[in-house]
Amino acid sequence: MALHPIDWFKPTGWQLRTEIVWDRGGGMMFNARMFCRFDERIQWLVRGDKWKWNQDSVGLGTVWRIAKEQNKEHPVAFPEELPHRCIFATTDPGDLVLDPYMGGGTTGAAAVKSGRRFVGIERDPRWFDCALRRISEALKQPDMFIEKPARAVRAERPADIFDTTGR
Repeated sequence: MALHPIDWFKPTGWQLRTEIVWDRGGGMMFNARMFCRFDERIQWLVRGDKWKWNQDSVGLGTVWRIAKEQNKEHPVAFPEELPHRCIFATTDPGDLVLDPYMGGGTTGAAAVKSGRRFVGIERDPRWFDCALRRISEALKQPDMFIEKPARAVRAERPADIFDTTGR
């Protein structure tokens, strides 16, 4: 019997609904003495028998060929289209999106542009400030057909949290 890597760290009660492969179209492992990784994995985990699915996302498939972000402030920034597809497919406007490792704020920007509330956590002040700028800009330019989330709130350090829930 084959063991999927997700089974190594899957929390009790959660099931792997779908695995998506992001084909980055290239990699950056010069002189690493191994195969260069051109893909990343996205796992959609669900708990229980009910989950949200927006039927408009049918047909996306499990291999996404989306170009890498270029010249971004964060060293491993991914394109906003990645979290946007995930958020759009599995949430509704007004739902809450949590990113416990916010980095440069790509998921937060995608969430607020899609009319979702967002809570992000980042321990590195440099990346938190980067995410704060990016999400604040996204709040100024949300999708004009989706209701804008509540105001953004910044928690005090050391546990920096970016919260658009207004609570």
